[in-house]
Amino acid sequence: MFRELARTQAGMAARFSSEITAGTFPQASLLVGSRYSGRMTAALEIARVLSCRAEGEKGNERCRCSSCQAFRPLENTNLIVISARDHQSVIETALSNYQRQRNEASRLFLLRSVRILLLQYHGALMDQAAQKSQTSYDCAAQASELLLDLAAMNDDSPATAVDKMVKNLRAVLKPLFVASRKNTSISIAQVRAIQEWIGLTAMDGAPRIVIIEALEQATEGARNSLLKMLEEPPENVWYILITENPGRIMQTILSRVRKYYIPVVSEEGRARLLQDCFFADSRQYDSLETYFLSSGGLDCQEALSLAHRFLDGVLGLVPYSHEDLAAFATWVDESGQHAYVFRELLLCLEQEYLSGHIDASKAKRFSGLVSGTLNRAASFNQNRKLSIEGLYYRLKENVQ
Repeated sequence: MFRELARTQAGMAARFSSEITAGTFPQASLLVGSRYSGRMTAALEIARVLSCRAEGEKGNERCRCSSCQAFRPLENTNLIVISARDHQSVIETALSNYQRQRNEASRLFLLRSVRILLLQYHGALMDQAAQKSQTSYDCAAQASELLLDLAAMNDDSPATAVDKMVKNLRAVLKPLFVASRKNTSISIAQVRAIQEWIGLTAMDGAPRIVIIEALEQATEGARNSLLKMLEEPPENVWYILITENPGRIMQTILSRVRKYYIPVVSEEGRARLLQDCFFADSRQYDSLETYFLSSGGLDCQEALSLAHRFLDGVLGLVPYSHEDLAAFATWVDESGQHAYVFRELLLCLEQEYLSGHIDASKAKRFSGLVSGTLNRAASFNQNRKLSIEGLYYRLKENVQ
């Protein structure tokens, strides 16, 4: 049970296993941790074990029950995932890995990575088409059909077939990547659709499981609706919430969930994942995020350089024209790495403070402006380019 999670989070794997076996795992839980700490891996494995239909040892990795077999490629209908993550970098990494390795492990990683994105286009949420665009649902349906073909492929599939599959998936997923960057907050329409879904009786008696990632980015209406759902969860319904920032979640919601704090993956665990799962040289990457971003096509060194140049422009250390600002804002918007670049800006701020270029009060004020701009952009789906440009001028005003 929880063998995959135990690779990097042995303590958490043991705790989840113990509580589920004892029947004490809560119907509403909150997984707190940084990105790439294994939060989604934990949530999906919890969902698998709760759904397992084995009469013997529940959730055993070798279980061949219909539910566990469906969970392996995430082909379940009793699971909804609302996720706000960097889908593009992870899926691009999975596509490249599969094209290079063409084996079962890389194929399964690709299947699961894409389905995490597609599960927010679950049939129960179809009434939201007006909010999310019918085009996105059509693309999700096409991607689902391609995944059926992908699942039928094997290690002997010719390179030409693999290349064609990768090309077709990239084409159909492109609009979904754009949509995921534009729609980063959880809407009240999504929560209401989930509420209607869990109120239906499952014909096969399977539990209904809802995973909501980046809960802190939910709109006010969505938070209030979710609060009502959490007050009295129906029998056989489980809510697994995921967050990086529990401090931004309503206290009334926090009081209705059991919190699990997932630690950062150790250096040893990171090296094990990179070597055993992705066949990458761990010495090239200082974090799992750097690996996925780099494999997904982002030049992390360039991102750091641009963040430094942006801040140097704010502080007046180098000339920074309106054209420079527009180019930087456009690059951030097109790369889709708004949150990553903002975190790099915070690291640059820390370095400027440590080097004596800014004092403690100014560093604190700047940090608040950067964090506040990122939070507002995520919560209200603000235009990324305008938020970057607005941040620049607010920081300039505070230099004086």
